[in-house]
Amino acid sequence: CHYFVPKILKELYKEYPNCFIKLEEHSSDILKKMLKKYKMDFFIGTENPDTNIYTSELICKEKIFVVYPTSWNIKTEGDLVNLREFKGKNFISLPNQLPLGHYEKKVFDKLSIDIPSIMECHNAETARAMVKEELGFSFLPELYVKFLPKDDVISYKKIMNSNYVREFSIYYKKGKYLTKPAKRFIELFKSIV
Repeated sequence: CHYFVPKILKELYKEYPNCFIKLEEHSSDILKKMLKKYKMDFFIGTENPDTNIYTSELICKEKIFVVYPTSWNIKTEGDLVNLREFKGKNFISLPNQLPLGHYEKKVFDKLSIDIPSIMECHNAETARAMVKEELGFSFLPELYVKFLPKDDVISYKKIMNSNYVREFSIYYKKGKYLTKPAKRFIELFKSIV
């Protein structure tokens, strides 16, 4: 929301200057409940809710990146990095309740790597800030990385031998009438990624 929604809204307000938008930033579980009770038009996420109740519009498919302090001089192969290069380094995790947090555990288990988590953060911005201070490395989604301001102190690499891709979509209740600004928001979102 932090990085790409303002770009979308800037364009949306050019066409619909009197439109009122209320942004709700919560966990997917809370957003699903709000959507179910018609307290919002749609939500943006990676977890596909019940397809009998909800319609989804795919925005993009994204990979997961490893983010780490550039000063660590981790060996890479182009834009890929082997997670084994991080053995002995500290990991900054996300909670298991989040899709990305659940993925973290799966990828380490699959590779049989024991990397200690020194801290758990509840959002990507905080995890990135901790990496910037050289407290450890973390995982971030591709869409987030794409819109980040670049700096030289953090490196972003795709995970070698990982074919994990998550779908980033907009979800709304089947049969729900979407206003013209809501439909345009979805079009603009698809056009920027």
